[in-house]
Amino acid sequence: MSKLSRFDDRDDAVSPVIATILMVAITVVLAGTLYVWAAGLAESNTDGSLSLYAFDAKEAPGTPSEATDDNLAIITMSQGQDITWAVLSVKLSINGAASTTCAVPGQSGGSCIVVDSSDEANIWSVGEDVTVLENGVDMCSDANCEMSFAITNLRTGQSLAKTTTGVGSNPVSDNTDTTPTDPIDDTTQEPQEPVEGDDSTTDDSTGDDSAGGDSGACTASSECMAGGYCYNGQCVYDDQDMDGVSDQQDNCPQNANANQADSDQDGTGDACDSTPYGPMTTYYRDADGDTYGDASQTTDAYSQPAGYVTNADDCDDQDPSLSSLNSQGACAPEPTPNTYYRDADGDTYGDATQSTQATSQPAGYVTNADDCDDTNPSLNLLNSEGNCAPEPTYTVVGLDPTSGVNIVGGNYVFNDGVTYDSYLQYGLGTGTFVLTGIPTNHPFAILNDGVSTITYTGDANTQSTDVVNDVTYDFYYGDVTITVTGDFGTLSVYCPYHGYMGGEDIFVYDSQYAVVDTTPPTITVLGDNPLTVEVGSTFSDPGVTVYDQDGSSTYTTTGTVDTNVLGAYTLTYTAVDNSGNQATATRTVNVVDTTAPVITLVGDSQVNLEVGSTYTDAGATASDNYDGDISSQIVVVNNVDVNTLGSYTVTYSVSDSSSNAASAVTRTVNVVDQTAPTITILGDNPATIEAGSTYTDAGATATDNYNNDVTSSITASSTVDSNTIGSYTVTYTVSDASGNQATAVRTVIVEDSTPPTIALIGSNPVTVEAGSTYTDAGATATDAYDGDLTSSITTTSDVDVNNVGTYTVTYTVSDSSANSATASRTVNVVDTTAPVITITGANPVDVDLGATYSDAGATATDVHDGDLTSSITVSSNVDTNTAGTYTVTYTVSDAAGNQATETRTVNVIDNSNNPTTHYIDIQGLCVFSIIDYHQRR
Repeated sequence: MSKLSRFDDRDDAVSPVIATILMVAITVVLAGTLYVWAAGLAESNTDGSLSLYAFDAKEAPGTPSEATDDNLAIITMSQGQDITWAVLSVKLSINGAASTTCAVPGQSGGSCIVVDSSDEANIWSVGEDVTVLENGVDMCSDANCEMSFAITNLRTGQSLAKTTTGVGSNPVSDNTDTTPTDPIDDTTQEPQEPVEGDDSTTDDSTGDDSAGGDSGACTASSECMAGGYCYNGQCVYDDQDMDGVSDQQDNCPQNANANQADSDQDGTGDACDSTPYGPMTTYYRDADGDTYGDASQTTDAYSQPAGYVTNADDCDDQDPSLSSLNSQGACAPEPTPNTYYRDADGDTYGDATQSTQATSQPAGYVTNADDCDDTNPSLNLLNSEGNCAPEPTYTVVGLDPTSGVNIVGGNYVFNDGVTYDSYLQYGLGTGTFVLTGIPTNHPFAILNDGVSTITYTGDANTQSTDVVNDVTYDFYYGDVTITVTGDFGTLSVYCPYHGYMGGEDIFVYDSQYAVVDTTPPTITVLGDNPLTVEVGSTFSDPGVTVYDQDGSSTYTTTGTVDTNVLGAYTLTYTAVDNSGNQATATRTVNVVDTTAPVITLVGDSQVNLEVGSTYTDAGATASDNYDGDISSQIVVVNNVDVNTLGSYTVTYSVSDSSSNAASAVTRTVNVVDQTAPTITILGDNPATIEAGSTYTDAGATATDNYNNDVTSSITASSTVDSNTIGSYTVTYTVSDASGNQATAVRTVIVEDSTPPTIALIGSNPVTVEAGSTYTDAGATATDAYDGDLTSSITTTSDVDVNNVGTYTVTYTVSDSSANSATASRTVNVVDTTAPVITITGANPVDVDLGATYSDAGATATDVHDGDLTSSITVSSNVDTNTAGTYTVTYTVSDAAGNQATETRTVNVIDNSNNPTTHYIDIQGLCVFSIIDYHQRR
């Protein structure tokens, strides 16, 4: 048999520890049917194969990088019971380095964090996954990291489990042994010592446990857990695979899997699950390496195999240049687009500033960009003078816009082949003229005498000054620019050095010699370009400024900006001067969303929640200026432990489609104990006791919703005086750890409920002869509280001594508490006196033989019935014919059956030889004696 290892930590009892494997049958004894052997740590029996808590670790999807937010591992609780994060610590060691504590859900500190996205984020339950991530620190940056985790119960300071896994190319290790050799330096994670009195080396399957009496003993199968039965006084359970887990609890009953690992929590253990980590992902072959997969070649796997991708979009997996179908629905390269130019005026010439890319020619577009004015079909190519205007049809003698200057025979030569003489003048119209190559020995100045409609400028390095007619002029050589803005009349050109043309009229204003303007206007975009506008706001275009030498400054704007829709918009500004020169400029307007959503709490920002109750978060709403209602995208971090007093924070965060993060909103949830304990009064309430007795209070019990049994904290105060009648109270008071006080009151009524005791004096019953006088002997009365109450006795009697019968004398008395006592005496009036018979006449009577005997009779009286003479019966045997002594018998009975009998003796005498003396009393006067010898009267 296996060694028995038991630990006692009822605070964190999780599941029964499998104690003993019976060799005689495929069963295991679960020592701890009542869960009393379950340790707070993940302890196992001596072979290390059994544990109370089991955790499976596997690498998280993705490849570690030098980033600081990599997913490192996924840890699944595969065995155990719900446990709050508030008492858990998760420590991580990378490649044998010193361990660091990861922040658990609801916390933010630490180099790593644990994220629990389950519906009960404050509880880690069987089957739930948590993800361990880097938290601003690059803990694992290469392809191979070995991670060792230690999960500790902070309440007991003991390790629940240690587990190791690899990341990258390392194989995943589902190691849930509670005593691993990983390098976690946490000395608080050693297994708990066995409970005193436990024989951890015994082979006795009865598991005698003198310390706790928790050996799983049974007397009937009904005392065992589901699937168990009572065998030789122990609960035993079938275990086909003999892995120490009963078939009833085994998720792979025919495959040994002591740790009960079930990575995908589908109820089938990894040992017999064809897909132990849940449904696999379908990957598609990418033979040509273009990141597009072949839909006809698939494989299912947990992680992405080399040469496979997750999409099935490749139309030709043999040609890396072909992947998705092109815009024309063909598995071929996308056709190369051509550039086409807008032909708004329909003159077959395109506008170079408005183009589009397309694989076929759009309507209204042409392939050339030669139109100088796409708004006028009569203007397209520049004329011979380089102007966007019709070809000139006139011949002028005037100064070319750009003329080289030579000196021929002492004269200026401005235009090619035209030599100035005193009869030739050069007409200048409105415009700009450039004279180039003025010799240094022939600088000149225009004597404009302050005329403002003509100016000239030159390089400062080729400038000199001189005074002509008391006016200082600037003289230039090299290149000189002459600008005419209006009629200046006629002006002279002067060269002071050699006197040539000194003061001669050379330039004459004439509008026909106006220089053709080929310079487009200059457009300056005002404000920012590109310009950023918040979505939903009002856009006001800052506009542009237009400068043109002919003074025109108007422009048109094309393009629109929809500030309600995110995007990049283009505004095109077009300016055309009086000479038809066109200029364009563009402004990019980016309509962006930089406004963060606003989170609004539903309900109060601070909630007090009774400990042990169910917390249903009221939630929050989120609105965004662009996305609208995004409440469904709110991420809630909730660490509320309704079973533990404390202040918790529920955090709500959300980002809109433009990644603008809202300011996090929090709700404070105070888990409080505001429920007073409940006091249960034992025994009767109200309680009634007899005055003078001893009062023993039955006491009370107290339970609290959080502190449980607080009976020992009850204080009782009593006013009971058992010697004095009255109503008293016993007050029970108890407070829980949160100061919630409960009071209960028992009413104790001290009362006199014992009636007085009546003692009869004399006999009971009493027999009285009818007709006699009855004198009652009386009674005495005493009371436990009032003492002698004899004087308070009332007597009622219906005795009638003149009538035979049974009568009652009733004695009644009440004490001061109105307790009444009654006693009675039975008086039997009886008639026991027989009637009295009086014989009339002489007795005895002598009768002569042969005489006639006439009986004198008798009378009868009765003390109760009176005269009973008529009831007398007479019996006589007198025979007067025969001498002798005879008897006349008188018998009478009264109503009570008392019988009286009298007899008269009658002597029949033969007196023939013997005289008889007769005595006669006559009226009592005298007596005569008559002697009758013949016996006659």
